[in-house]
Amino acid sequence: MAAAPSDLNYYVAGVKAWFPDSESVWVSATLNSKTVDPDADSLRLVFTRDAEDVFSPKAGTPSGGGDQLIFSCKLSQLRSPGWAQSLPPLRNAAIQEGVDDLTLLSHLNEPGILHNIRVRFVDLGQIYTYSGIVLIAMNPFKSLPLYTEEVMRAYSQPHPSRTLPPHLFAIASEAYSDLKRSGRNQTIVCSGESGAGKTQSAKYLMRYFAAAESASGADDDSSTGGHSRANSVANAAEMEHYQSDDQEQGSSVEQAVLATNPITEAFGNAKTTRNDNSSRFGKYTEILLAVPRGHQDPRRGGPSEWAPPSRLQIVGARLRTYLLERSRVVTQLPTERSYHIFYQLCAGCPPSERRELGLGSWDQYEYLRQGGEGTIQGVDDVAEFRITQEALSEVGISISKQWQLFRVCAAVLHMGNIKIEGADKSDAALREDDPALVQTCQLLGVDKAAFRRWLIKRQLKLGADTVEKPLTGPQALVARDSVAKVVYSGVFEWIVGVVNAALGGKADAQSSSGPNGFTCQDMFIGVLDIYGFEYFRKNSFEQFCINFANEKLQQDFNLHVFKLQQQEYLAEGLKWTTIDFNDNQPCIDLIEGRMGILDILDEESRLASSDDLKFAQRLYDQFAPQPSGPKSKDPAAAAPPQNSFFEKPRFGKTTFTVKHYAVAVAYDVDGFLEKNRDTVRDEQKQILLDSKFDLFKEILSKSMAGDSQAAQPPAEAEKPGRVAGRFPPAETGGLSRSKTMGRGGTASGRQKTLGSIFKASLGELMKTIRSTEVHYIRCIKPNQTKTPFGFEPAMTMSQLRACGVLETIRISSAGYPSRLDYATFVERYFILIRSKFWNWEDPKEFTFNLVKAHVTDVDKYGLGKTKVFFRTGIQADLEKRRTERYNGVATLFKKSFDRHMIRKRRWQAAVCIQKWFRGYLARKLAKRLRAERLIRLRIIAEYWRGYVRLQQIRKIQKAWRQRLARRNNVSLKIRTMVRAIKTAKKWAAPAKRRIKLIVYTQACVRRFLAKKLLKKLKLEARSISTFKEKANQLERKVFELSQKVKERDDNLAIMTAQNAQYEITIRALQEHTDRLKLRVTDFSESTVSKGQLQQKEKLLEEKIEELKISEDARKHALQTNGDLQRTIRELTETLRQRDAEVLDLKNVIAKASDTESSKDSRIRELEAEVARLNFEGARRGLGRTSSNKSTLSASMQNTGSRRRSVSRGSRNERSRSQARPPGPILEHSFSIIAAGASIEERDFEEPMDPNMEQARSILDDDVLKDIIIRTLIVDLSVPDGAQSRSEIMYPAQLMGTFLDNFIHVGLVSRAERTVKEGVRAIETSVKRADDKKFVFWMANSFELWSIVDHIKALEVSKSDSVEATLAKLEGTSNAAYQGFLAVVQNWLASLRKKLDSLAVDALIDYEEVPTAVAFRAQPQTRSWWGFGSQTSVKPRTIRDLEAFLNQIATLLKIFYVEPVLAEQILCELVRIVSYRAFNELLTRKSFANFRRCAQLRFNVTKLSEWTKQRAREADRYIEPLQEAIEILQLPKRSARDVDTILDVGRHLSVHQIRQLLSLYTSTDFEDPVSPEVFKALSIRRPDSDKFGNAQFFLPISLPILEVINVSARSFDALDPWIPDVLLGSELDNKLLEVDNLLG
Repeated sequence: MAAAPSDLNYYVAGVKAWFPDSESVWVSATLNSKTVDPDADSLRLVFTRDAEDVFSPKAGTPSGGGDQLIFSCKLSQLRSPGWAQSLPPLRNAAIQEGVDDLTLLSHLNEPGILHNIRVRFVDLGQIYTYSGIVLIAMNPFKSLPLYTEEVMRAYSQPHPSRTLPPHLFAIASEAYSDLKRSGRNQTIVCSGESGAGKTQSAKYLMRYFAAAESASGADDDSSTGGHSRANSVANAAEMEHYQSDDQEQGSSVEQAVLATNPITEAFGNAKTTRNDNSSRFGKYTEILLAVPRGHQDPRRGGPSEWAPPSRLQIVGARLRTYLLERSRVVTQLPTERSYHIFYQLCAGCPPSERRELGLGSWDQYEYLRQGGEGTIQGVDDVAEFRITQEALSEVGISISKQWQLFRVCAAVLHMGNIKIEGADKSDAALREDDPALVQTCQLLGVDKAAFRRWLIKRQLKLGADTVEKPLTGPQALVARDSVAKVVYSGVFEWIVGVVNAALGGKADAQSSSGPNGFTCQDMFIGVLDIYGFEYFRKNSFEQFCINFANEKLQQDFNLHVFKLQQQEYLAEGLKWTTIDFNDNQPCIDLIEGRMGILDILDEESRLASSDDLKFAQRLYDQFAPQPSGPKSKDPAAAAPPQNSFFEKPRFGKTTFTVKHYAVAVAYDVDGFLEKNRDTVRDEQKQILLDSKFDLFKEILSKSMAGDSQAAQPPAEAEKPGRVAGRFPPAETGGLSRSKTMGRGGTASGRQKTLGSIFKASLGELMKTIRSTEVHYIRCIKPNQTKTPFGFEPAMTMSQLRACGVLETIRISSAGYPSRLDYATFVERYFILIRSKFWNWEDPKEFTFNLVKAHVTDVDKYGLGKTKVFFRTGIQADLEKRRTERYNGVATLFKKSFDRHMIRKRRWQAAVCIQKWFRGYLARKLAKRLRAERLIRLRIIAEYWRGYVRLQQIRKIQKAWRQRLARRNNVSLKIRTMVRAIKTAKKWAAPAKRRIKLIVYTQACVRRFLAKKLLKKLKLEARSISTFKEKANQLERKVFELSQKVKERDDNLAIMTAQNAQYEITIRALQEHTDRLKLRVTDFSESTVSKGQLQQKEKLLEEKIEELKISEDARKHALQTNGDLQRTIRELTETLRQRDAEVLDLKNVIAKASDTESSKDSRIRELEAEVARLNFEGARRGLGRTSSNKSTLSASMQNTGSRRRSVSRGSRNERSRSQARPPGPILEHSFSIIAAGASIEERDFEEPMDPNMEQARSILDDDVLKDIIIRTLIVDLSVPDGAQSRSEIMYPAQLMGTFLDNFIHVGLVSRAERTVKEGVRAIETSVKRADDKKFVFWMANSFELWSIVDHIKALEVSKSDSVEATLAKLEGTSNAAYQGFLAVVQNWLASLRKKLDSLAVDALIDYEEVPTAVAFRAQPQTRSWWGFGSQTSVKPRTIRDLEAFLNQIATLLKIFYVEPVLAEQILCELVRIVSYRAFNELLTRKSFANFRRCAQLRFNVTKLSEWTKQRAREADRYIEPLQEAIEILQLPKRSARDVDTILDVGRHLSVHQIRQLLSLYTSTDFEDPVSPEVFKALSIRRPDSDKFGNAQFFLPISLPILEVINVSARSFDALDPWIPDVLLGSELDNKLLEVDNLLG
């Protein structure tokens, strides 16, 4: 009787398992019943197929009918080795489906892996998944927003290892940080079959490293605030003077590195049946990095001790290529294309070059039309050709050399059109005038006759004689194609060499030794983009080499995985036995070992008489010999182990099979020898070498040099940047004549074959990889039709086998595949033991007690130093026990609750019954009482009615008695009336007198009230408000009169100037007339005709008449001038009268101020206005003359410089007299420009006023400019404490005063230079500045721009030519505006860097209530790029964020920043905070859950409340974060919930919603997110309707013009304030002198 194995305990009713399927590969089924019969030694498992899967059983699989699947076997069979593989593989729990690391699965089996990848790819839309150290990348065949700058930035931030979702950039970040931390070179291996996305992944990796170098540099230089690359490019013209030499060199190297991609794609990629852009060569790119100047030296104590540098800089790159598919040049399969460059050249070549190269359309060339495909859908060859040319220029290939290169490519195309005639056994024939032959020879610069001769003939050397032998037609075609392949491969090698030369420059870096002997210059990160395992219906020599390379890489991969596994076990101190894994070394020995396939191929290739069939037969004889002769007793022991990996076909003699690690592949030997020889004959080489085309000769020499290097031993096999050699080495022939072949046909000299060269270069590659730390990316092509997010299980599973992912899982399963740290383990499984055994202080002991209680076999688990390890299935069993425990607890709780509710309901029922019965008794008692009371009421009513009747009788009796009494009293009434009449007559006369007295009294009262009201009105009339109104009326009248005086004065000045001009003109004409009369007298006898003199006299008379008219006009103007003088005198008299009235008002106000002390401030204002009016009246009383008209205009100027004048007035009289002459101080305002001439008049007016000329000479001085910059910017310190606006803005206003003077005297260019240098000085000043200094200079730069803009507006208003004036002042205005934007941009970049971590800490990580488990709270650490010491940082809260934002808002207020600008800046800060938190939420895996979302909602609400108080417009930026949090808290159980999710997330894209839901972690009794939700999301809202399918992370960095949109401040006049420290300074004296001259 056999006992059942213990592992059968996992198979209980309800468990799910997998069964193989022909279409879906695996389908899911649920166990219904399990029958174990130890007596019968049988096991029977009955499953029901799940509705979600379709099962189509294959032959030999478990039998079943309908929906049932039955598995049956003997129990004894399960005890044999490998019995676990015979049972149906168990399916993982629903909560584990979709995990981002396959090693986290409880059941690590093939269907579980495939299903998890399908769930992530199809349902969740996630293309990346970890499998231990491997990143699996599924090709979505669709553009996704996963590689933007914000995504790069998110993965470049310091995070613990793999806390972010799987991504290509996560692997790149690990490699970059490992390089900085250890100094050991890194390699990233991207492999996969054609169309899996290897090339695209490699391109994104190179972009990341270029961006990482820039980000590292930006982080090191905090002065620039870490500008993003996009902003730096957009504002390069503004910020170019801040770029250091290292940054400029690094940028050029980055561009050159990225430019290699379009070059190698054009010359090395082609369209295949599987991929439109398939790489037909292997590429290993080494990105060289070094420590830039001035940064930390990696040496610390000696060469052997490595200290992580603070920054690395890209200083160059090296490119190595392997096995270019040369056969594609001459032949393609249907629907395929040759290399892209040929089609680009045919489509994009300009007409002139097209005629020179003789090019036509692609279908005119034999080498291009074989596949029948000349275009690729969605690809523009013309645009691609332009990109290729730009990339060639980027790496240093000039335009002329590019067209020489294209000339060689065109020659290859024409070579394919050379028509060679001849049958298999007849001699080949080629016409001498063949157009293609002529064009080819012309382009290559070779002799046509010789080239034609050696295409159809060959030369044999027999002893001392030389014999020419004609070739057959097929042989001549092979010779032609061989030349074409050699030429194109030489072109490819030459391009790679040029690219390496362009990328090989090194910066001025420190030379420091790292571990393993590497120096800083030797540090690199290599990206290997190599072909994946390939097998087709017909596999040739190329597939053999490709699979050989993958076999070598897989061996290294297995060793690497095994080594990491072993290292982790040793580090944790586990006792374990060696893991046995499949070693593919025998297969490698079969291919490259001594007398392996490659050796036999080389030997056969050197035999002239050999062919492909002989090569196949020799393989059969060597590795699959037929039994002949006496049989060996132990044939298995006699045969080498590698022979078991070789198979001979049952039928046919042209194929052989190699059992690779992935799958057995059958190779067709047809063409093996020819492709392995891979050469052209010596005579053809010599013809090519004698070319007159210099570049073509250079290409051949480079190729020969590459072959010479490839011919060396493996240690020196190949230098970087060389494709595996195409020509034989020089010592064995090369491009010179090779040694003769013996009579037997064997070569007397060893000539390198393509197989041996590839073997040597592959060995060098493996040596390089083994010396580095390797990271693996496996690219998977999920479907054959390139359907976006289409998934073909069979195709995906075959690639998972081929790329070694399943082997990795198998190695992991052989050890301890499941591992958890102690804290996480006890937090999840503490419920499995009783609470008295809980020990939260020591998680390791807690774990030991828990595991010991549930896992009896000690071999099934291991306790390390920090983690607990489990064998396969143990964690799944613990999960099952945990679920059962929770279900049991829930059942107990529900039972107790139900009992409580039943008892409660019964008690409530009893109470209800009692209440009803008591109510019945009470109602019965009340009824009886009411009856008794009714009887009593009736008795009382009878008594009451009797009493009422008695009272009515008594009332009637009383009424009759009263009537009788009234009849008896009539006489008494008559006597009373008589007496009343007599009394009225007695008082009639005195009544009139009383009425008069009353009227008089009323009049007196009214008079008293009127006097009181009059007194009140008089007091009101004398109040300050009345005088204020009168003063305002007088002020308006004075202003109107002043305007009239100004107009009269302007007219007078114009007329006076015209009169003076007329007088000068009249005198000049009279003198000219006198001279003409003298000339007429002198030349009266000359030969001049009389008619001509009369005509001249007539003209003179006409001019004299015109002058008379002008004289009349001048007299009229003088008369008008007299009228104006009279008007001025009248106005002056009027002003004097107004002044007297003002003085009276002043006296009245002074008297009123004694009683109105509360209005002292207003009285002082009125006194100032009175003083101003007096001053203007005094100035107008001085009179005016035609020679001096500045008094009136000065009196009309604004008092803008009053504060500057008052400040100067505090100095003593001696210093004032030295600075300027006595007299009234001239106030400076914009009216200087308004009252003067325009720029054109000042620039060209001749002669210039002497004072203006002197002022111009003072201002046109570089020393003054330096004084302005140094005094107002460089040496200036930011004021502290509360200041007035003038004290804050005085640098900008003083500089604006100088700019006003510059423009006034016509020095516009100097004003522009001053502004630009001032802006540059400001930007330099704010480097490494604090927020206060930034805000101070931002406010002043805005003020300066406003002043310049106002000056420009005034100039335009006075100018006759608006366009010319705008053109002159546009440079100054733009310089001021760009300076303002630069300061704002630098400050925002600095704030963005501060808010980057603060936003995450305050909004995402901050928890108001700490977690329940004490040991779970770990100290927060900060490190950059994953290296360096980690220091504890105090966690920052939402209150810290509010305090920071309040600090910024306060600074903006105290420095008088314009409210619009301040609000825009605060809005930008809120946007940065909310967007940064949102992006962080999109990258936190296993973070978002219901409890965490409640805390997030609290934090975001606090931010929203602050926004509503400070910046209401910024509330819209918080909406995406609020919607994301609300979505995470909504039900997500079925497709019905999608409508609610979409309604809530109206500002989010589908990508963002899917990402949020994919990262959501459900709690124990909460259903996980249903896959139906993800499917419904894509159906109900297509990706194209939101953000153009290009939005994933919200942009943190925006162009400055999208952030700041303000207008210049408007004001009437300058108000410059000069501080005490500048009084008497050189700047002050210059300003006083210029103001005096321009006054």
